[in-house]
Parts: sequence; structure tokens; C-alpha cells
Amino acid sequence: MRLAIALAALTMAAPAQAEHLYPRDECGSAEGAESFRLKLATAVANRDEAMLQPLVAPDIKLSFGGDYGWETMREWLRDPNIRLWDELDKVLALGCSSQGGDNLSMPWLWGQDLGFDDPFSTFVVVGKDVPLRAAPEPGAPVLRRLNWEAVQLLEYPEDGGDIVRILTRQGEVGFTDFASLRSQIDYRLLAERQNGEWIIQYFLAGD
Repeated sequence: MRLAIALAALTMAAPAQAEHLYPRDECGSAEGAESFRLKLATAVANRDEAMLQPLVAPDIKLSFGGDYGWETMREWLRDPNIRLWDELDKVLALGCSSQGGDNLSMPWLWGQDLGFDDPFSTFVVVGKDVPLRAAPEPGAPVLRRLNWEAVQLLEYPEDGGDIVRILTRQGEVGFTDFASLRSQIDYRLLAERQNGEWIIQYFLAGD
């Protein structure tokens, strides 16, 4: 099932409505990118460290705090509290952006102009028909439905809560489920083509 989802992400068509941030694939024309992503999707779907390692730079950067290298990545893959395999799953399902012929990034959202100045409070609604409600109660009136669009988080959820207050690019203020949002600076994967081979140089979150 994981592999099927990841492979579907490789063949996504561009959305009909350009203002929406549906995941899309801009990497298909990059030389060797399809083969690289198929190997990556297979490794992740099978949770196969041996299959993943050749795709990863020996000094891969994993954080802005000095964490790097395959040995550290392997430790994190095995750590149930970090759930790095799950983060790779999410990234693979959200499209791919190409920065020239020798660089690509996943998810596609990474590097896009989302319309807000503060990356720490900028999120994307990752889904269709997500309700924007007038109040922080499940039964509150629905102002409209959100569809793969950028929003600004105005308040983080309280302890144990899952409803957050947001601002849309149209200036609407309302409430939605925090689980339906993905941070602009959440995990992203950046790969480079070196000597004809694609290598993952970065897999990290934050800024």
C-alpha cells in the first residue's frame, strides 16, 4: 500500500486551478529522476535500510543542530519516537519540484511562494473540503471549505487540543483541525545529481 501511494505521487498531473497547492510532479523530465524516485519509493515502502543507503549522501544533513551522516540517519530510522520512515512516506506523497536539471526537492510545496512572510506560521491545508469554521467547536457553522491552500496559523492548539485559529490568503479568520495542516518548514528532501547519480543531500525540518 505504501509503495502504491508513493508511485501515484510520481504521476500526478498539474491541478486545473493554479491557485490551489495540490501536489504536482515537476521532476519527470530530469534525467534519471524517475528511476531514482522509484528506488526511493520502494526502499521506503519496504522500510529497507540497505536499499535506502546507496541513495543517501554519506554526510547527509539531518537538522540545523549538527546532526548529519548515514549512521545518524539509520539510528533515527530505527527510533520509534522519531518515526523517520513515516516522514519519508509523507514527503513522497506530496509531489516533486525540480530546480534545474540537477536538483530536486520533495515535497513540491517546499520552495513555493505561499504568500505569507513568516515561514514559521505558514501552513498548507493538505486535503480537499476541509471545513473552515466560525468557532472552535466541531458543530460550529462552516464559513467555507478549504482546498490545498496556504494559511497562516494565528494560534497553536492548546494542550490536548486539535482546533486552531487561522488566517486565509483572502483575509478570512476561522478555525480548523490542526491535523489537516502541514508546516511550510516541515520535513523536506533535497537531492542532487552527481556524476549521473541522484543522491539525497538533505532530509530535515525547521529553518
